[in-house]
Amino acid sequence: MEDESRFQINMPANVKIRVEIINGIGIKEMITTAIAGVIAVFIALIFNALFNNYLIALGIWILITGATFISVMKDKYNTCIAELINNMIKFYQRQRIFNYVVKEEQ
Repeated sequence: MEDESRFQINMPANVKIRVEIINGIGIKEMITTAIAGVIAVFIALIFNALFNNYLIALGIWILITGATFISVMKDKYNTCIAELINNMIKFYQRQRIFNYVVKEEQ
């Protein structure tokens, strides 16, 4: 049996495998937030055209963009709120309930 300790490599702590602009926010998350911000601008413009209230339209834009920013931010375990919600939806869609009837034989 060979000595397994010679195959071990010491890894330094807090090494990032991707470029992050802010802690937990990389290029992919910034692109996702920018796309959501552009979509939110169009929603806010439509709301402003219908109700002529630019403060509420600005609030809608800030809410959508901020919620997207928070939901795609990675934590220290490299997961985000959007991925967790997506995994929960997939889990509950795959659930099947089978009702078995037990018949006792005499």
